[in-house]
Amino acid sequence: FAISVHSMESWLLLCLFNRDEPKNSMVRLNRLLHKNNKNPLVKEVRTYQQIARGINRKQLMRLRGKKNSLGRFLGQLVALSDAGVVEV
Repeated sequence: FAISVHSMESWLLLCLFNRDEPKNSMVRLNRLLHKNNKNPLVKEVRTYQQIARGINRKQLMRLRGKKNSLGRFLGQLVALSDAGVVEV
């Protein structure tokens, strides 16, 4: 199980726009989505699934090891994968 230190929107903001701004991340994310002619994020499963499909593994791996909560999580996940504990 993974428990995010910051909101999911903080991680999406980081993945999609390379912005590590966990405070008011939902507002910031929607503002940037609007600027990029994308639909705003609403707290529904389908919306999160659509956004997640737009994030590829390469985008995530560039964040691995960074000093933010997502980078630390990804670093630990890769380490567990390398040890054969989980499959990524």
